[in-house]
Amino acid sequence: MSYKLRSAQQARRIFITRFPEYTYLSWQPFLHLSPTQVRHQLDILTAVQNDPDWQALHLSPLDFLHGARKQ
Repeated sequence: MSYKLRSAQQARRIFITRFPEYTYLSWQPFLHLSPTQVRHQLDILTAVQNDPDWQALHLSPLDFLHGARKQ
């Protein structure tokens, strides 16, 4: 198993632990995200979730995570 695939699977596991409603996702959406990136983005998401400005954006956790990939 390649390093990139193992990393994607680990990143998926981290995300699914926090958001079990996304268990239907395969490892592919996480292919370009490291486990460290996922942890970092989830920490940020936890910090801003209750902010009214954040809520107005109507972003799903997965959308937010994919935004990290574009940085």
